[in-house]
Amino acid sequence: MVKYYYQKRDETFIRNAFIDVEFKKSTDNTLENIEQLLEELKKVKAQHYGEDNEEQEPGLRCIATPVYDRFGTIIAGISISFPTIRFDEESMSHYVDLLHQAGRKISEELGYKKYPIKE
Repeated sequence: MVKYYYQKRDETFIRNAFIDVEFKKSTDNTLENIEQLLEELKKVKAQHYGEDNEEQEPGLRCIATPVYDRFGTIIAGISISFPTIRFDEESMSHYVDLLHQAGRKISEELGYKKYPIKE
């Protein structure tokens, strides 16, 4: 039987993973350092989705939700990207809901039945 071991992704793990990363500013919204990244990750964890709001390229936005394996570990994400001229802030919750539906379905196919966001 194969056993799976996942290292906890706590602050120490994240700091070590990014120790040699140089944060290069692409836009005014780009995260500039590990402290900003850690703050953003707290927000992502709390709201259960992440977004790129023109952080990499002006005029481009992305929203992503998690996909879990059968052990309840996040192993992937599912996302949509679109130009900001086609984005309406009022549609945000609808897009997030659609992504959670897809993330839940994929997670269930992988054996995880406790997706944290309800339909």
